[in-house]
Amino acid sequence: MNNRLYLNILILGILAGLAACTDTSLDSVTSRLDENEAALRDLNSQISKVEQTVLQLNNDIKTFQTLKGGVVVSQISGSASAGWNLKLSDGKVLTIPAQGDSGNAPVLTIDEQGYWMVDYGDGARYVLDVNGNKFSAIGRGNPGEDGITPLIGVDADGFWQMSLDGGQTWVPVTDASGEKVNAIIQEVESLFDDVVIGENSILFILKNGTRFSVPFSKGFLCSIEGSDSAQAFSYGQTREFSVALEGVVSSIVTGPSGWNVKLVGAKLSVTAPVSSKASDEMFDTEKHVAVYAVSADGRSTIAKMEVSISE
Repeated sequence: MNNRLYLNILILGILAGLAACTDTSLDSVTSRLDENEAALRDLNSQISKVEQTVLQLNNDIKTFQTLKGGVVVSQISGSASAGWNLKLSDGKVLTIPAQGDSGNAPVLTIDEQGYWMVDYGDGARYVLDVNGNKFSAIGRGNPGEDGITPLIGVDADGFWQMSLDGGQTWVPVTDASGEKVNAIIQEVESLFDDVVIGENSILFILKNGTRFSVPFSKGFLCSIEGSDSAQAFSYGQTREFSVALEGVVSSIVTGPSGWNVKLVGAKLSVTAPVSSKASDEMFDTEKHVAVYAVSADGRSTIAKMEVSISE
């Protein structure tokens, strides 16, 4: 997103206007400087609002993708006016902002097959690459593989843009008629419109009316300490990790081929393969250790931790 470039262009325009001023009286110049300082303060405020909105939208996209990935909510607190805090059964924490009026931000959704769709207020359609291929929000290769997460931005001219490669390249987003969509930024800009808490599920409603429910099991938790980052092992090394277990009646642990993993009480023991001399087909060098847990009410969750072997 080139918001700062946009700001610099406007500043140059203001300075050019000052240079062209023919009235050289001190009062006139001082008045003009005061006016332009006020304009710059207002512009900075607008740029800041754009940046905050884009950051919020991209966080919402990640939250939406996580909620659609087969999770269970363990705890929820907050309100529509204050925003919501959610704790998932695998220990992850998500935040949904306070609800309010929004502008015309693109609303990202996922179809039944797991492909991204986008709605600019004129109906949902698939997010496509230059060859007309759809983008999956879920991994379709190896287990644990993540899908593509779109990034939303605003270009130097104030139009919405999107990246599907982590921000390396950006393309303008267009409406049904092929026109660029102007980024109208209001006080609150979010993908979410409402959250409704039920006894056994939570209903999420997006700005375009899309609804989806996520299972709600109070106090159900299975979380591996240190799973927020990849854990490196040397060959043959054994390490232990604490596992938070609440409301769990049964569990199963799995690991990459060639690894030894076991769960005893609240301790997860992980042992890497002994030697690099073993065939590459005997074990994976970068995969996941996982704990599959089931609650008393039949809910299930998966806590995963990425592991790797370093020389």
